[in-house]
Amino acid sequence: MKLLERLECAPQQRIEASVCGLCGHRTTERKPLCSDHVHLLPHARQVIAELADREREEALVAAQGESAVDPFGSRAREILTALAVLGARATRRLRIDVDLEEEDVLEGYLRRLEREGLVELLVLGSRRGTPRRVATLTTAGLHCIGDFA
Repeated sequence: MKLLERLECAPQQRIEASVCGLCGHRTTERKPLCSDHVHLLPHARQVIAELADREREEALVAAQGESAVDPFGSRAREILTALAVLGARATRRLRIDVDLEEEDVLEGYLRRLEREGLVELLVLGSRRGTPRRVATLTTAGLHCIGDFA
């Protein structure tokens, strides 16, 4: 039997459809709003607001340094969680892991987290002989992550 014939004979799975509560466009899987209006859902609003807060904080950290860091904010939690999951990381690699474009912003976060006793910054030699900065989670940082959960 040819592939096309098998596909025609296969039972079709039907996805329930409904309509957007605002504009009447069809949606799939009984979603209340279409893709043009999904940003109006409460959860989407919360995520958008958190991302905007994070961007504002990062801009302040870039301008003012570590004093602008919220050590219990979402970006600090992300850095601590990355160190807990991935282990000690070179700061250059950590910047990639947590998707921070500016190196000085990560430095601001790390210095503040170190001042809070949640992270330890070390300078280690590399195989090439050039020193590299490494961030590692302290015991207090590990306990702090448990408090976030």
